Amino acid sequence: MDLKDATLSDIVLDRPDLVEAIEAGEHLPQSVVETEQDAQGRGYKKWKEKIVDIDGKVISSRVEEYTYTKDGVLDTITRKGYSGDEEKLNKEVSVKYEHGKKPVMTEKKNGQK
Repeated sequence: MDLKDATLSDIVLDRPDLVEAIEAGEHLPQSVVETEQDAQGRGYKKWKEKIVDIDGKVISSRVEEYTYTKDGVLDTITRKGYSGDEEKLNKEVSVKYEHGKKPVMTEKKNGQK
C-alpha cells in the first residue's frame, strides 16, 4: 500500500503494525546519552538522537559531544547532523571554550574540511 494515497481507514485495516507503532511512540525521536571519561581523565557526554519515519527507517540523526577538562570545566561542544543513521555528514559545528576568551566556533558542511 502506498501510504501517500491511503486513508486513515485503509491504514487501520491494512497496516495494524503501523497503528501499534504510533500508539507505542516508536515514530518519536529516539535519544541516548552516554557519559564516560577518556584515558586522560577528562569527562565527556555524547548525546545521540535519531528521527525515524512511520515505517521505522532512520531519516536523520544528530550527535552532540561535550568534553570537559579534568577539573570538570566545559572544553568543547561538537554537533554533527547526518542524513540517515549517521551515514552522510551534512553539517558539523564545533565550539571551543577557553577561560577568559571568547568561544571559537568552526563549521563544516557536507564533508568540507
